Amino acid sequence: MDADGNCFRLCGRCNTTKPISAFFPDTAVHRKRTMCRMCHTARSRESYANNREHRRATQRAYVKKRKEMARTDRVLWARQLVQQVKARSKSRGITCTITSEDTPIPDVCPALGIPLVRAVDTLSLNSASIDRIRPELGYIPGNVVVVSLKANMIKSSATAEEILAVGQFYKTLQ
Repeated sequence: MDADGNCFRLCGRCNTTKPISAFFPDTAVHRKRTMCRMCHTARSRESYANNREHRRATQRAYVKKRKEMARTDRVLWARQLVQQVKARSKSRGITCTITSEDTPIPDVCPALGIPLVRAVDTLSLNSASIDRIRPELGYIPGNVVVVSLKANMIKSSATAEEILAVGQFYKTLQ
């Protein structure tokens, strides 16, 4: 402490005496920091630059692990489907109060009988999709069902009667 009552501390990195305000405050997490803010920032930037490849490899491994988990974990799969629906419905102004418990994912599409698959990078016609039974009600419990993307696309632009009429027409042609 000097004559004016200012406190000083020695920086352990640059070995200069600096006012206490040049250091991060002492907290329970960071007790008695030995470096000034400038030295700490410089060291952090060096570490960030030197470990870039290691950090990227770690991130890639994490993403790969999460994708693999998503292929097999049906609870995570349902949660992700609901998150996607909530984001879409928010931007479109559609009511959405469902949870992952409201949308169990079956092994096969209940409408077409084709196996449902977890599309990680790109969607396929066998991808699981949450469909509103009565679109005007929104995504609410009891008004949603998990079907294949193919079944959802077929239903999206037609009524049940129109779908049956088209199906009956093509059945007569066979």
